[in-house]
Amino acid sequence: MIRVFGNDTLHLEEVAICNWDNVVIIRKGFGNTKIILPIDLELHLQINTLYGDLKFLDLPVRKMRNETIDIETAHYRRSHRSIKIVLVGIVGDVEVIRA
Repeated sequence: MIRVFGNDTLHLEEVAICNWDNVVIIRKGFGNTKIILPIDLELHLQINTLYGDLKFLDLPVRKMRNETIDIETAHYRRSHRSIKIVLVGIVGDVEVIRA
């Protein structure tokens, strides 16, 4: 998915997940991204951004300033239902919540 600007919401409860290599790549210039993660799905999130905040589930908000962050849910490596999201952006906040 490629976006120049705008806010996006990914509802992962509406996505068919297979038992192997589920990868979503998002490239965007400006705008916030909200990821809604179902209870039975585990996530590996890789973010590369110039400026923004990361709110990942119940963890404290992390400020991102020209950096790359790799973060995953607790059971990502053992789960049969998992997805990896690679997000590359210039400016924008990222929020991950459970549905």
